[in-house]
Amino acid sequence: MAQLMRQGRIDILIDSPFPTYVINKLSGAQPIAIRWKNGYEKYNSVIYANASSGIKTLNDLKGKMLVFEDPYSTSGYFLPKSELLDKKYKLVEKTRGQIVGKDEIGYYFSFDGYGEVDKGNAAAAVEIGYKFDENLALHPGAYIVLFKTIDVYRHVVLARSDMDPTLKSELMSILLDMNKDPKGIKVLADISQTSKFSILPNMDVAFNGIRELTKYIEQEIVAR
Repeated sequence: MAQLMRQGRIDILIDSPFPTYVINKLSGAQPIAIRWKNGYEKYNSVIYANASSGIKTLNDLKGKMLVFEDPYSTSGYFLPKSELLDKKYKLVEKTRGQIVGKDEIGYYFSFDGYGEVDKGNAAAAVEIGYKFDENLALHPGAYIVLFKTIDVYRHVVLARSDMDPTLKSELMSILLDMNKDPKGIKVLADISQTSKFSILPNMDVAFNGIRELTKYIEQEIVAR
């Protein structure tokens, strides 16, 4: 994608913060707006365990298994993984049931983190913060939060660096006004429940917190 933007074949990209930051670095594409999803401008990730498991802290996960959601997801993988690495935990990808070293936190991927934790296949799992809160409201006291990540923007809109300023301004105007028009609202709803687009206070804030963490997972993002 970075190559396509450098070649002028892609004008606009909308993605989650880690991929957009890497593409920003590789192509010079500039953040110009924020995409809100399901009513949220920002989100975080929660690492949780079953409340009856006896697991209380991240240190209790050493020698055990953690479930990430999706190897391409900022909230379901890159964000919590990079924060754990920043805290000096040793993460090793495993298969379900594989032995985990006592100084390691093993991990594998599943879209059913609650099921994996409830069945005892894993000691903990990862979920988007607001989705975890919704689930906990339905099952009070069922799970305990071990860790919450920083808040990051839901999605960042990038524009290629050499886009004509007039065209960029026109596109920005359309994006920012879509939620004020019935036709625009329908289009937004069809794009994975987009609520609206909003302007960035300034370009520097688009990747707050991401810059420092990207060093841990940048090569993995590029490889995937």
